[in-house]
Amino acid sequence: MIIYDLIYLFIFITSCRDKKSELDQLVNDKGIYSVIIIKNGKIIFRQFYNGKTENDLVNVQSETKSIIAILTGIAIDKDYIKSADQPISDFFSQIFSDKDTLKKEITIRHLLNQTSGLKDFEYPQLDKWLTDTNPSSLIIAQPLVSKPGRTYQYNTAATHLLSAIISKATQEKTEKFAEESLFKPLGISNYKWGKLKDGYNDGGGLSLWMKTDDLAKIGQLLIDK
Repeated sequence: MIIYDLIYLFIFITSCRDKKSELDQLVNDKGIYSVIIIKNGKIIFRQFYNGKTENDLVNVQSETKSIIAILTGIAIDKDYIKSADQPISDFFSQIFSDKDTLKKEITIRHLLNQTSGLKDFEYPQLDKWLTDTNPSSLIIAQPLVSKPGRTYQYNTAATHLLSAIISKATQEKTEKFAEESLFKPLGISNYKWGKLKDGYNDGGGLSLWMKTDDLAKIGQLLIDK
């Protein structure tokens, strides 16, 4: 599997003085599809490369994790989720029968800040997780490599659990909740969001496709809020 099928540059800066020559060099990079620079809420640079246009959807990869985090916050604000400190065992009852009782201490916050303590499935093991018939159950069944909340460990599979939690808490697909609570209010309508074999929209960062301009809207939202 190719780790990255694009290098996605999404830049917010406060000053662009003396940057034009550097930006001009981007045309020579075959891995860049698009660049948007926003200053004081206005787009001051917007360019597409390597045959891409403003209408093309691009795989946003692990930016999906940021969108999942936003949706988790919205779900908390709307009282679908109690708080960031709610145990994930409230949504995955199999944790109660796990021999490792420390797993009951894993919270939504731990999934958000990559400190769940669960064994990861990063490259080159990621394919094993992706092709499993139930990716959510597989990651939960993994042994703890550290106490929850203690150690940072980048974990794409663990972040996917947040998509499952959002779906279980709201009683609708993550994509639908995103459409209603985030995308539609921002005027985002053209995107593709794939599901993993457990039926939940990918929460780790491999199957969400968006337009560059729409991703910029989300970035600006974070700055404004």
